[in-house]
Amino acid sequence: MRKKLIREVEFGRAVAKIKVIGYIKENTLDGWIKTGEELIIYEKIEIVADGKAVESSSYASVVEKNVIYDDNWFEKKGLDKSKKYSKVGEAITEGEQAALEIKKAVKEMKEQIAEEFEMKTREQIEEEIEKEEEIAEAKEIVRKAEKNGIENLMTEEECKEWAKNYNNIMNEGGEGYIPKIITKEDFEWALNKLKN
Repeated sequence: MRKKLIREVEFGRAVAKIKVIGYIKENTLDGWIKTGEELIIYEKIEIVADGKAVESSSYASVVEKNVIYDDNWFEKKGLDKSKKYSKVGEAITEGEQAALEIKKAVKEMKEQIAEEFEMKTREQIEEEIEKEEEIAEAKEIVRKAEKNGIENLMTEEECKEWAKNYNNIMNEGGEGYIPKIITKEDFEWALNKLKN
């Protein structure tokens, strides 16, 4: 079974037609031992002008002056390097709003398909794993801070000074190992993470 969703978003004087398609793929081992199912979702974004698709891609991005999009790139395209642009394939329109709306629509459509198939998207699984890792890291920070004494924690500024002195003594000012010290800011981050 396949599920296809279509949505349109304004893209300057054109329209971005977003198609998100999802289906269940049966995974097998050696072609005959069923090992489970996987939700496959892919998207296609077409820029439609005057009723014709003029450009297509699988993602939209916000373009601004940086290492990848330097002065030279902006000059070649005849664009103002002080502004942000939305880009799909080679199609570009002024402002970041179109790209942000496209990304939001794609995310919502993927989640809708996943809900209908009663499965999770790859992004949802990755978010859950990331949250679990952050919680484990926060617990470890709290454990170490309590073991060493919360009242003995340094601020980040104090820790930088300590690390500089440690390096000068233990590594003779060169490169070498410097132990990771838990700071007051690390401890506060961990407590906030565990509250949420």
